[in-house]
Amino acid sequence: MKKMLFFLFLSLPLFNYGQKTKLDSLELKVKQTEIDSVKINLLVMLLEKAIDSDINRGLPYADSLIHYTKLAKNFKHLSTGYRYIGNYHMYKGEYDTAIIFFNKSLEVSKSINYVKGLYSDNASLGNVYFYNRKFDSAKIKYNEALDIALKNNIKSKYTSAYLAVANVNYYTNNNEKAIKNYIKAIDSGIYLKGKGKKRIIPVYINLGALFLDRKEYVKSNLYLKQGYTLAKKLEFKQGMADAGLKLSRSYYENNSKFKESEKILLNCIKIYKEIGDNPFLINSYLNLSDLYIATGELDKSIELKHKAVSLAKTHNLKDYYYAATTGLAKSYYKNKNYESSLKNVNTILKDTADNRMTNLTKISLFRLKSELEAINKNFEQAFIYSQILNKETNKQFKEEKNQIVNDIQEKYETEKKEKDNIQLKTEKAEQALILEKETKKKWYLSVGLLASLLILGVFWFYYKRNKKQKEVIENLQKELHHRIKNNLSIIDTFIDVAKEEFSDKKFISKLNELQNRIESINEVHQQLYQNHDITKLNIKKYINTIAKNVQQSINNPHIKIQQNLDNTIKIPADKSFPMGLIINEFLTNSFKYAFKKHEKGIVSIEISKDTTNYKLQLSDNGIGLPKDFNIETTESFGTRIMKLLTEQLKGTFLLESANGVQLTIKFPIK
Repeated sequence: MKKMLFFLFLSLPLFNYGQKTKLDSLELKVKQTEIDSVKINLLVMLLEKAIDSDINRGLPYADSLIHYTKLAKNFKHLSTGYRYIGNYHMYKGEYDTAIIFFNKSLEVSKSINYVKGLYSDNASLGNVYFYNRKFDSAKIKYNEALDIALKNNIKSKYTSAYLAVANVNYYTNNNEKAIKNYIKAIDSGIYLKGKGKKRIIPVYINLGALFLDRKEYVKSNLYLKQGYTLAKKLEFKQGMADAGLKLSRSYYENNSKFKESEKILLNCIKIYKEIGDNPFLINSYLNLSDLYIATGELDKSIELKHKAVSLAKTHNLKDYYYAATTGLAKSYYKNKNYESSLKNVNTILKDTADNRMTNLTKISLFRLKSELEAINKNFEQAFIYSQILNKETNKQFKEEKNQIVNDIQEKYETEKKEKDNIQLKTEKAEQALILEKETKKKWYLSVGLLASLLILGVFWFYYKRNKKQKEVIENLQKELHHRIKNNLSIIDTFIDVAKEEFSDKKFISKLNELQNRIESINEVHQQLYQNHDITKLNIKKYINTIAKNVQQSINNPHIKIQQNLDNTIKIPADKSFPMGLIINEFLTNSFKYAFKKHEKGIVSIEISKDTTNYKLQLSDNGIGLPKDFNIETTESFGTRIMKLLTEQLKGTFLLESANGVQLTIKFPIK
């Protein structure tokens, strides 16, 4: 069964996981406030915090918000209250009730033409239909949400909207459309700032899950690792759990990292219990149970499957109940407890007509039934269910075959459209060229009085064309910087993956240094992509990022970095790369070698410029250079790199040792 992964980003606000202190403070303010308008705003803030950390705790406050907004006729926040209650019931698997509240919110948003509310309401309805496996209805609502975001230029929602459309295509086996929309969702991440970048996490997770289902483990691990790393960086525990759910499966499917997989899944269970996400909690139980089957711990596997069945049954999550019961039957079968296995199979065998039972669950169920009847020497029953199994397997094969044909047809139609568009553009260009020639002829035949106007018109034409060409070039350069940044991030992720394969601290340290060098280059592309001026970047912001990366990777709290930087200094892009790498190497060397263990120290960075040169001064107050140090014969990789990079800048290199190490580099502005 394909697992439902992390779709609530479409409609839910994004805040840090575990905000009990903030909730306590807001609850106190709500109780102390008597002014209705202030109380409404506080209630909205409280619900925004509660929905991502303790949705049960926020429920009575959602009722209060509905009460006060009705009195104040504040319909915008009235829809917020309805939507919160809808999400609460969706988390609990109470889909019909959730739909009622989402529709109430939608009616309110329509009545006041609240565009962002319309987006969230359609996205929320898409989510609840998706969870309830009503994929056609989900697809309609997700596409409506995407149209609203695109037409109204709600750029912060692009990633979530494309993600939803991709997900529903993935779960209906339209893989080509799914991949295309996942990539659009990733590219739309440029519009997300700060904590909003959490919305990219489920894109990486679900794209990784798609490749995992295809057994393409390299691509799968790449995207899942990116999702896990970003969630960890943003301290977003639910994102770590969702990525971990799939990463653990990838590990144990390859018969590797069983202990790490177990640790990840136990953490997933802890998180999903805390936020009350029952469908994901069931998935975690099932995955951990399958892991224990792989490690031969069958009693543990059976215990977890019982928990999954009980939870699904309690919350009426039929599709999960069918999958969990079938999984429990498999665990009993592996443990050679055929009687209990058959009992669980027979429990749900009568429900195979229910469309909430997936084809793959039915196939597993019929296979178990046939094998168990054969073991019990009921060969007639075994034969009957083997025939049903063949029929269901052929049906599944036919669906997959049809999907492959559909994918091929879609590719053909897409390529055909692209060719038609190219042909159309060519014809339009030819027509434009002919029209331009005719226009020029008419101008040449005009009277002298119009000649001056012609010259003025020509100048205006070239001015506008050059301006447009400049904008096109700048946009292309920005896109190039964006693509390079993404590629460097992928390389960085590969290094993260490689680090996990080794325990040698020296080797990992060298990889950390390599990542810092990559990050110093990456930061240039990041700034140039975001800046209006794509030829220069702000030196203070650039160096702050480099310094922060070194501090985090080496993690020595006794060493401080002092910066004396002029915020107005900007440096050309071509000079920023070598200068950033020089600073990175000096900081790394100082942190690693300049100070004794637990000794306090200071590393200083200063940049200035005059009319002709930039001046970079780097220093530390550590132990200094060895007495026999010779710059010409040194085997220090960092020192040689800094000297070579200075030559690339066409600058002067002066390395001295007095009360520590001082490096002074001057290089020309032009």
